[in-house]
Amino acid sequence: MKQFFLLFASLAILASCGNQNQNQNTNEVKLPEITEPVAYQAWLEIAKSHGLEGKYICPENSTVRYAVEAENDEGAEGYMIDDLVSCYPYKDGGLFTVHSHVEAAEGQGGEFEYTFYNFKDGVLTKIENPLPIPEFADLLSDSEDAPLQEDMVARLENLFKSRPGDFVAYEFYPEENKIQAYLHPLSWGRDVEPDENGHYNWLEQFYEMRARPDKNTYKWNGEKFIKTE
Repeated sequence: MKQFFLLFASLAILASCGNQNQNQNTNEVKLPEITEPVAYQAWLEIAKSHGLEGKYICPENSTVRYAVEAENDEGAEGYMIDDLVSCYPYKDGGLFTVHSHVEAAEGQGGEFEYTFYNFKDGVLTKIENPLPIPEFADLLSDSEDAPLQEDMVARLENLFKSRPGDFVAYEFYPEENKIQAYLHPLSWGRDVEPDENGHYNWLEQFYEMRARPDKNTYKWNGEKFIKTE
């Protein structure tokens, strides 16, 4: 009788676990599959809003990610401009769209700018920044090969907490519905170059203290980005 009870209890637990897994799978939102070059289409609207009149090349495999390429664009020698558009589908329609713009002179870290939109039915609507900012400790390297100095950590933490949005950059992977965040000064001119008094905000040592971007990976769920384990 006791063995029968134990067997029955085990089966009940397995059934319960199976039901929980089934419920979890049922609750997962299936995001719309994107097959059209929506990132390219969004860029055309972004370019129009900035008064840009160039002709742009759309690769055959462009869907939710578009690295902007203009016809007959030779660029300026010693200067780089990168524009990237990444689109993540909302579960109820439309696309969360990020325009990442980076300008950099040769030998400099660059000026980063992120602009955010809801792109729906061909209409571009600007929205507030919804990207997550990791905790400071999560942005630091935990490598035993490069132990962190306490005084440097304290100085960087004070700088970060004074303006956290100015020191987190992102890598976008819309094909996988994810982003990665990492510690990085978004403005070379404001924080890396010395001011008129010779004061540096961002020190060279800080670059070596940063965690890899994949330590802070976030998945898009159709509404927002959720950190993965």
